[in-house]
Amino acid sequence: MAQRRILDSVRRFEGKILSVRVDQVEMEDGSYAPREVVEHAPSVCVLPVDGDGNVYLVRQYRHPFGCELLEAPAGVMEGDESPEAAARRELREETGAVGTLISLGEFLPTPGYCNERMFLFLARVERFGETDPDEDEFLQTVTMPFSEFFRRAVNGDLRDGRLLALALRAAPLLKNE
Repeated sequence: MAQRRILDSVRRFEGKILSVRVDQVEMEDGSYAPREVVEHAPSVCVLPVDGDGNVYLVRQYRHPFGCELLEAPAGVMEGDESPEAAARRELREETGAVGTLISLGEFLPTPGYCNERMFLFLARVERFGETDPDEDEFLQTVTMPFSEFFRRAVNGDLRDGRLLALALRAAPLLKNE
């Protein structure tokens, strides 16, 4: 399918991590329809796994849902930062882990209304150092075997979409752990 022609685009909101615009888009039949677009910087998400096959996740409060969620270390790419550099930074900041990164490809979290591109990584953890979370991040590290992580992802205990994508993409590489 060809890209649609945009007749008009109006920015409605500009925030710290996202912006919202409304585009008037030409449809297949020649008519135009409004499309709301959330603009979001590219981001990364990392699944840290140690030599014993343990996964390191972070628990943090997520205001839109009014609860704490288990998540993988993640964050937006800063400036002209590469996906690999952002993944290393987020991994260290949130868990203190340092290791070898393996790319698991790109993921489009919400393509119906958001242009965010997320780069997924598996991190083979080599060592842990100090964490350095953002000043508004209050994280608790949770460790579990990959087999438990995968089981919880499949049965619906883990609800974060990034974790589900990581479980699916990492499973072939970690099937014996």
